[in-house]
Amino acid sequence: MIDVPTAATAYIARFEKKDKSDNSADIEALRAESARMDKERREMRAEMARMRKEMSASSNPGDEKKLTVEERLSELEDLHKKKLISDVEYEQKRKEILNDI
Repeated sequence: MIDVPTAATAYIARFEKKDKSDNSADIEALRAESARMDKERREMRAEMARMRKEMSASSNPGDEKKLTVEERLSELEDLHKKKLISDVEYEQKRKEILNDI
């Protein structure tokens, strides 16, 4: 004779135990994935910061050596006197410099 309530309880307990072990494996997998994504996010942020720094350094190379308007005009005049730039180029650049004021 089979005791149906006892067998049913044992059967149900076996599946509940299996579900719990599956859930713990799922939770562990989620934790591992979360840790991997956190690491990847940190690496991406560091790479972006490096790229921003590199871009700002390359896009503004003249920032270390800012010339005043007077210095720029003087340099332009020297180039013109040495015939390194034409009259048209001189006038065009002179207007650009003066428009920066």
